[in-house]
Amino acid sequence: MKKLLVSVTVLGTFLLTGCGIQTFNASPEQIKKQNLTPRDVVNENKYVYKIFGDSEKKTLFTVMNMVSIDNINANDAERAVTDLADYCEKIGGKWFYGKKFVSLNLNFGMLNPINKYRAIKNKNTTIPGLGMCKTNNGKNFYLYELGLFDTQLQNIAASLGGGVRIKWHRYFKIEYENPMPLKKDYVLDSFMPFLTHNNYSNVDKIVKDYDRIKNYGRDNYYLITTYPICKYLGGTEYIATDVGTGMKIMTMKDYLFMMYDKLYKQFGEKNENPNIELKMFPVSKKGYIWCENKNNPQKQFMLIWNDIYKFFETKKGIDYSLIKNLKKEIKNN
Repeated sequence: MKKLLVSVTVLGTFLLTGCGIQTFNASPEQIKKQNLTPRDVVNENKYVYKIFGDSEKKTLFTVMNMVSIDNINANDAERAVTDLADYCEKIGGKWFYGKKFVSLNLNFGMLNPINKYRAIKNKNTTIPGLGMCKTNNGKNFYLYELGLFDTQLQNIAASLGGGVRIKWHRYFKIEYENPMPLKKDYVLDSFMPFLTHNNYSNVDKIVKDYDRIKNYGRDNYYLITTYPICKYLGGTEYIATDVGTGMKIMTMKDYLFMMYDKLYKQFGEKNENPNIELKMFPVSKKGYIWCENKNNPQKQFMLIWNDIYKFFETKKGIDYSLIKNLKKEIKNN
């Protein structure tokens, strides 16, 4: 897979210096007037948060973090909690800290020392995840955090000061107690800087950049990005893998929600371990991902798992002979 030159480079500079930490700053009046939801809080800062799955019931998003030290912290989780707890209070709700907030704070530490006190104070909480927002107007929601993905140590170039940095992704889920209607396509909007920066209206460039993409490490994230890329092209993305879907066809939207929840049941409430390699796209011997666009076939592409070399080969168009006998799996997220 070609190394992508993405806007994450800018994000990394902010996070290395600490300048990337922002909190949600809309007033209660603005929230009410604009009918802002938790997903709007996340989508406000596209260079920190990336929404990769969204429905009226749930929102999935990720944060890429890197620090110029050789140990992982939980500052990215703290940022998400701070933003959403602040939003909760501004809509007249009360934020309750969850078990994952406590374990992250005690095992990794957070930027704000007040959170140490909050973690100790809430050590006996029974609330799952990072916490919940309780309101009197039916807008309750929960915030979950799955775990560490793509953990990697890197040497910093001498021209940038030298030393060592570590980077990773964390994946989050907001779950709404009552459906919250979508005002727009938040996945597409969230990834728009990434899509335009990389000129992904050009299918040939997509094929070039994504050929030989693996299903572990940083490529977890890049496989996720094929979903907004397909949306950007006006298509619908599907997936069928032996481990992930039992070779049944699923939309990528449904698959991402399903796989997040499946992994969360295994790892979500446990103490995080950088040595456990989580995969959003597990494959044993066979797997396909494809972007279908019958109105514009020139905008279609397909990823085909190569079991010998353990990566996806990417091609323009769709080889329907590979998927014609597969059954569809219907989900409702």
